Amino acid sequence: MHTMVNRSETTSAGTPRVSGVCPVIATPFSRSSKIDVDSLVALIDRLGRTGIQSVMYPGFASESLKLADEEKLILLSTVLDNAHRLGIMVVASVSDHATHLAVRRAREYVERGADMVSILPPYLLSPSALSVRHHITSVLDAVPTTP
Repeated sequence: MHTMVNRSETTSAGTPRVSGVCPVIATPFSRSSKIDVDSLVALIDRLGRTGIQSVMYPGFASESLKLADEEKLILLSTVLDNAHRLGIMVVASVSDHATHLAVRRAREYVERGADMVSILPPYLLSPSALSVRHHITSVLDAVPTTP
């Protein structure tokens, strides 16, 4: 039996309430190193049977640095469709270091149905605190109604 998430349950700030474990979903690959969508669906179904309320995709465990943008979108759409089918919220991870790319990706993820975004602050080349703040603020401003 699947646990359905009460999407109307919110914090005092009006954002969706997430509790418990939020696993980062691994990206399954075939023996020929191609993305394996069928195995991803099976993994989401298995996670759903555990009663989790949310998942994150993509993340470091998702090997997203090895994926082309089109593969990321195929996989994220698969995660969104199948997690939502089970009542599981999806936190979409935005890990681009270039602010304009992070803004574009966050908007695209939210348009596709992400319930929340997680922003990986840029860390390469030791950016200043002001640069990191600008990056994060720009992404948050791009998706103002999404926690």
